[in-house]
Order: sequence, then C-alpha cells, then structure tokens
Amino acid sequence: MLNKKSDFIFPCFVLIILAGLAAACISPPADSGQAGSSPGVASSAAADNTMSGRSTAVLATPIAPEESPGPVRDLSGSSGDSTAENLRKTWRSHTPIFQTSFSPGYSSEGIRVDVKKGPLLVNYQVSPRNIDPRISFFVITIRNLQSNQIVAQDGYGEPFTSTPEKQIIIYGEGPYHVNLYGNQVDVNVGIYTGDA
Repeated sequence: MLNKKSDFIFPCFVLIILAGLAAACISPPADSGQAGSSPGVASSAAADNTMSGRSTAVLATPIAPEESPGPVRDLSGSSGDSTAENLRKTWRSHTPIFQTSFSPGYSSEGIRVDVKKGPLLVNYQVSPRNIDPRISFFVITIRNLQSNQIVAQDGYGEPFTSTPEKQIIIYGEGPYHVNLYGNQVDVNVGIYTGDA
C-alpha cells in the first residue's frame, strides 16, 4: 500500500526519467535539402518560390543583437530606386513573403530572407505590455549574410523612439538575416520584396 510520500514520489520520478529517455530517442525531421533552411522549417511555398527564382523567407537561428549607437538605416543602396519608392507607398496592398507574431521575454527569433528582386521592406507593429520603455522594448537587426555586416537596426523603446509602427527598407538584393529581440511587447512583422 502507498501511504507514504516517498512510496509515491519514487515511481513518479522513474516514469519521468523513462519518458525523457524515450523522447530523446525520437529523431528530428529530415532536412528538406534546401540551402539556407532549417530542418523541418521550410514550407512547400518557400520551396516553390526557391525553384521559381522568387524571394523567400524562412525561420533561422537567432543572432544576438549587438550594441548600437542608435538607428542605422538605408546603408545598402540608393533611395532613388522607383521600385523601392513604389513599395514604400503601396506595401499594404502587397502580399508579404513572410509574417510572424512575436511576444518575447528577453528572447530572439531569426528569419533568413533571400531577396531575388529588391527592395526588402520589413514592416513591424509593436504593442508594449509595460509603460516603462526600459522594460518593454524591441530591437530589429538586419544583417547582410554575404558581408556579415549590420545594414539596418531600429526598434521600439530605449534607445529608439516609441513609434508603434515602422518600416525598414533595404535597397539591395541577396541573403539577409532579420533578428527580432525584445521583452514585454507583442510584435507583428511582415516582410515584403520587390517581386511579391
């Protein structure tokens, strides 16, 4: 008869250990074979776009944001691009190649974007869950993966402005890493390209 706590705890502990060992034996999904995609992450739509030469975006491993003196923008091209200006004005009527919602607690999410036809426009909307901008904050960092250089960084809260909706435009084509980092905010992100 189980009438002592120790008689009940030991079998539960053994079951937890066995469940953990069984879970460790399950293999992750096989890699889809696409360059630049994480195993089991790329969708068939991303695969179709890769085959058709269109821009793609998939989840990727986050890269920790680096300290920056403040917003860095438009370092990868000229703002005289008519496609970029058209996208800046009409992005709401375009279909994003990637959308995500992000509610971080001092955590990051990464997105790899392969831009076949520029520009790259990242629109984000932030809803803080705390009025203190040192507690509710968001940082978006975009790196060119060919040079590994930060080409844009902006956000919400200190040291950035408290504007709840912003866009970042990158005028170049190629592979980019978009890193999302923050705390106590709800963020909606849409990624658009010139061929979307």
